[in-house]
Amino acid sequence: MYNKLLILFFITTAFAAEITDIDVSQRTDGSGIVEINYRLTDVSGTFPSFTISVEISFDNGQTYESVLPDQLSGDVGANVQADDSNLKYIEYQAYGGVYTSAAIIKIKGEGHYVVSDLPFSMVNIE
Repeated sequence: MYNKLLILFFITTAFAAEITDIDVSQRTDGSGIVEINYRLTDVSGTFPSFTISVEISFDNGQTYESVLPDQLSGDVGANVQADDSNLKYIEYQAYGGVYTSAAIIKIKGEGHYVVSDLPFSMVNIE
């Protein structure tokens, strides 16, 4: 049991995917839109795509809740590609009338990769 956990730990830390350069600002036009920029890198090239989600805290990080998908647009959800040369962009439509200086936004990424052979074969069609 311990050997398996140790191996899993080393495999997990060998992947160099990360979310960095996060910048969050709310528009001042009264729209309630929060603009989120971030960089998604995968130095090892292990993950062909990621699922990106957003969580928000209104109590200075004590608790977080998931932001609903219908409040988000841009580089969020399934099939987001890593690209360390370009920033990713998310728009979060905040609920009206909500304001706090203690809000914190968290971006989470889950990498996906194929662990076995693909379940089909290639056929040439003329």
